[in-house]
Amino acid sequence: QFAFIGDKDLRSIIERDYSEIQRAYISECWKSVIILCGGVIEAILTDLLISNETVARATRSAPKNSDITHWDLSNLIDVAVELSLISAGVEKLSHSIREYRNLVHPGNELRSKLRFDAEEAKIAVEVLNIVHRDLSH
Repeated sequence: QFAFIGDKDLRSIIERDYSEIQRAYISECWKSVIILCGGVIEAILTDLLISNETVARATRSAPKNSDITHWDLSNLIDVAVELSLISAGVEKLSHSIREYRNLVHPGNELRSKLRFDAEEAKIAVEVLNIVHRDLSH
């Protein structure tokens, strides 16, 4: 459940994608799981920072673009950590997920030579679960 997401449209997207993550996991579509987990983490952090918009924009890590919906996952993670909204452990794991999520671009996959399988997909799901746990209380 993602009741802690304030924006109902964003919550709908997150719930849809979380359901798809579960189906992709069962089907062993590991790349899809990783990419979708990164997207859901990005959506959760976007909602979190929009809810704390004034302080988020004032952080050292905030990009110049004032529209939080245009910040990339790296910016969202850095600002959320700077504001102590997520833990440093989540930061380290989320940046790893961000690297794997970039596999959505075939050129990145060729250049990075990142390997992914069930283990990386499990990590992505667990990072999402940690973010959910930390923010849903």
